[in-house]
Amino acid sequence: MRQINALTLAIVLVTLPLFGAKSSVHASDHGAVLAVLTVSGLISPRAEADRDAEEVDFSIEDLEKLPQTELRTHTDWTEGLQIFSGVLLKDLIEAVGASGKEIVARALNDYAANIPVSDAYELSVLIAIKHNGQYMRIRDKGPLWIIYPSAQTSSSKVNPYNDRMVWQLSRLEFR
Repeated sequence: MRQINALTLAIVLVTLPLFGAKSSVHASDHGAVLAVLTVSGLISPRAEADRDAEEVDFSIEDLEKLPQTELRTHTDWTEGLQIFSGVLLKDLIEAVGASGKEIVARALNDYAANIPVSDAYELSVLIAIKHNGQYMRIRDKGPLWIIYPSAQTSSSKVNPYNDRMVWQLSRLEFR
């Protein structure tokens, strides 16, 4: 079984660059785990093991250990009401002891958006792990997608926060 896990990890690490992914690996109780999100900048992690870290890596498993929230909303990239689940940005901020006024959210393809930290508290911004109950693949805007709730009752109007809804999210830097 251990050989299969090692082989699977090796295949993932070799093929991720083909999709433009930057990855790192960290240890868990179950062996090596692929980190999908790196948080850096003005942080002071709460976990004793990470206290002196300049950045903290999160796997999907790590993110799922944080409080989970479900958001039903419309987006300009999907049809009809969608269900997203994941971690509220404000809960991640608390988990890493982040400070600052701005977050630079970066995607796997290096697209970057500046997000005011105040959005996390005023707008209940979600870091989505699942879309309609399914983990998101890279080709489906995953594995993480920043979702802003839409005030619209349908997807017929453009969401003013579209430029901040980074899909294929890979990095958050607090400034």
